[in-house]
Amino acid sequence: MRPVAERHVSDGMLPQPGDRDRLFRLLGRPLPGYRDPPVHCLAERLRPCRLDDARGGYFERAAGSHPKGGALIRSTSTARAQPDTSAARTPFQESAMCGRFAQYRYALDYLDALGAAPADVRSGLEPRALGRYNVAPGTRVQLLHQQADGLHLEPVLWGYQPAWARQAKRPPVINARVETAATSRMFRSLWTHGRALVVADGWYEWKKDPADPKLKQPYFIRLKSGEPLFFAAIGHFRPADRAPQDDDGFVIVTAAADAGMVDIHDRRPLVLPPTVAREWLDPELPMERATEIGEVEGTPVDAFDWYPVGKAVGSVKNDGPELLERIVEPLV
Repeated sequence: MRPVAERHVSDGMLPQPGDRDRLFRLLGRPLPGYRDPPVHCLAERLRPCRLDDARGGYFERAAGSHPKGGALIRSTSTARAQPDTSAARTPFQESAMCGRFAQYRYALDYLDALGAAPADVRSGLEPRALGRYNVAPGTRVQLLHQQADGLHLEPVLWGYQPAWARQAKRPPVINARVETAATSRMFRSLWTHGRALVVADGWYEWKKDPADPKLKQPYFIRLKSGEPLFFAAIGHFRPADRAPQDDDGFVIVTAAADAGMVDIHDRRPLVLPPTVAREWLDPELPMERATEIGEVEGTPVDAFDWYPVGKAVGSVKNDGPELLERIVEPLV
């Protein structure tokens, strides 16, 4: 059997017998609460929310009775838990990017690409794939951040709405422009104290037909190398042993799209190379250096590849590896 960190989409992203023992050898410590299949999984209860996405429709927002926003269930099969979409709709601010990405590998894959040792991670290192191919705002997303005791990979709400914004009835935001985030009222404290990384495998953008703006074609964007990506993020969050607060959440930092990619969309996530990504996480990073990273250290556009995919990605009810398949006759 292939090692945990080497199993990808073709293996179905399912936990395998013996994963617990292999992870124990890597970590040098037990993983509390984990057993070989059947597995525990965090099945988020979801509710629809408005988003300016390609469909002008709705995505689904995390909610529920679990302290971290979901319901802990025990699964004895490989079937994905079905969302609860019965709650009310909540508006989100329009996004500067279309707001969907993929996060499907094993946590060990992302750590390996980042150059981090498993022993550096204090929480979130599980021997099962994340298995998400259509991540939408308003759901809890695995976010990598650094605390005093080491790295933590934990589910944090994608969307940020501080108390003053709630009082002013301003909707949550999901992106922050790198050009203004360090100085804006909304984000300056997060830029200083809440830097984090979204581990990902690619993101989706919708290209509009110049003659008919209602006609849009989704594209999947990834690194040509096939390696994981690290989106710069900023957020407000707490260690796993502390209860979440109403203003917990994060945003993805975005930058202007360069020549070529601008044909798809004029903004894109700020993707950081692994060495720079580790630097971004450092709580002691000087603000001058954080600004420099945002301005000049992003991965260049010629490192990316993009191709058209099917319109099924437009609905968050669809979330499987088939969403990544290239189509031969794009609409745009």
